Amino acid sequence: MTVFCAIRRYFSTWALLAAASSASALPSSPSQQAEAFAICAGRYAAQASQSTEFTQPRANRAIFEDLLDAVLPAAEAYGMPKTHAANAKFQAWRDHAYLHNDANFATDPGRQARAAARLARDISECDALVL
Repeated sequence: MTVFCAIRRYFSTWALLAAASSASALPSSPSQQAEAFAICAGRYAAQASQSTEFTQPRANRAIFEDLLDAVLPAAEAYGMPKTHAANAKFQAWRDHAYLHNDANFATDPGRQARAAARLARDISECDALVL
């Protein structure tokens, strides 16, 4: 991909997000945006692997993957290490998978409730970015 295409894709993503009502919730720097998109992609990847209903988590994961791809060149130019987004995505996937297991299989009802609440909060944070 040429630099021009990457820049055009980045600005078209911004135009899309500016049209969304929740665009004010976006982080300001490209590296913070890339990290947020990577985290949300990881959460939705974990949700898709744990869920019996695969269509919505996979569709939302694709949205965040595309946003991450669009902002990643600018984030790296801003100074973010190349591996940071991949690490953030993996850690978010792992944390979300652990929470899912606690929400469904923990023997303590309080732990189940806290994990379920955290799962819902994490996904709503991602939804607030773009949906």
